[in-house]
Amino acid sequence: MKSKVGVIAKREYIVGIKKWGFWLVTLGLPLLIFIIGLFSLVLGVYTGSRVADKEEETSRELGILDEASLLDWASLNETGPKTSIDPAIAAVLEQMDLPAGLRGKIEEAVTKSEWNRSLNYTVFQDLETARAALKADQLRGLLVFPTDFLTNYQATLHLPNEDSDRFSMRMVSSDLRDAILSRKFEEGEIDQILKPLAGLETVYLEKGKEKKESAPFELTRYVLPALFMFIMMLAILTSVDRLLRGLAEEKSNRVIEVLLSSTTAEQLMAGKVLGLGLLGLTQLAIWACLALVPIALLFTFIRLDPVSMMVFAIFFVLGYFLTAVMTLALGSLGSNLQEASQYSAVVILLSIMPTWTFPLIISEPSGLLARIFTFFPFTTPLVVVLRQAAGEIPTWELLTSILVMLAALFLAVKVGARIFRIGILLTGKPLGPRALWRALSQA
Repeated sequence: MKSKVGVIAKREYIVGIKKWGFWLVTLGLPLLIFIIGLFSLVLGVYTGSRVADKEEETSRELGILDEASLLDWASLNETGPKTSIDPAIAAVLEQMDLPAGLRGKIEEAVTKSEWNRSLNYTVFQDLETARAALKADQLRGLLVFPTDFLTNYQATLHLPNEDSDRFSMRMVSSDLRDAILSRKFEEGEIDQILKPLAGLETVYLEKGKEKKESAPFELTRYVLPALFMFIMMLAILTSVDRLLRGLAEEKSNRVIEVLLSSTTAEQLMAGKVLGLGLLGLTQLAIWACLALVPIALLFTFIRLDPVSMMVFAIFFVLGYFLTAVMTLALGSLGSNLQEASQYSAVVILLSIMPTWTFPLIISEPSGLLARIFTFFPFTTPLVVVLRQAAGEIPTWELLTSILVMLAALFLAVKVGARIFRIGILLTGKPLGPRALWRALSQA
């Protein structure tokens, strides 16, 4: 049996790798991605430069005529771009573990590209001078506070014309709020008013399980599952079409019946899955070699441990072959390529089901949904790798999920072989659900 499976696998591999379509996709897809990426980069730089030029042409100055003497507006102004990087961005760069020189350039670019405040204030003493500056395009707008502002809180915003862009007044409102509160309350009282529950103390009537402190944002927690999903979906989508096209072609010219006369359905299906699976892995290996430099840069800031890599490899192989077996089995029921694709779409939809709930699973990797998907064979690979990257899967669940995948793959081969045996001999109208169930029970 092993020799026949090997012969069939070798044939499928050699025939597949000699086809020009294989090399067109293998070499053409990375080239297309590179061209699209280069075009997007050039377009982004061009658009960014245009936006920057427009921002430079548009004044950041907001004129202030403060007849109510609310606060010292000029003291709040910035003299240049911010000099310190945003803490959230700094935390992400810290996890990237980039070379010092590259990280310094990124921090410098990010720092210089943004301001802490969206507007600066230009204070005027009379309305005529302020309106003249506004007409001369020296100001984005003019905000006038009358002497009785603190009584009725009515102010006036002057704009050059009706086509003037509207800008957010949130920063101005925040500055005014602080100024108004400081007139009526002490600094400590202001903090208590703005944050009345800052000193909240929680008391538990019953002591439960000790909870871990919420972990900060971890880049690996999101990148590794997303990368695995991308590779898994790419492998499935490129291989499914190859499997179904080869099957439909062999069914139409009766070659598969000749093969079935000298081998069993299990051997034929196993050989096809193995040969085409190795062909798909060859394609992925070529893509990995072409993307060696990007991958090397990527893995400099994705801190992977050997366990995560091993889990990735195990579940990629198990998930890939489970999907291939069921795709080939269900696809054999179709009388043509279109029908075969419709049948196999069920397997693909089940396999990508975790992508629909990715935010929920990533936020609660130990939740009920994640645990259910962990032991559902078609969703097991994606969810287990996600939970492993987040460090939220117990060892017993990890080992159990491997056993579940092995059992599912064994069962898929057995059941899939029955479906495959029936499907490859079908001609004309495909079997309905009842006829299929009857044929399976008799097979």
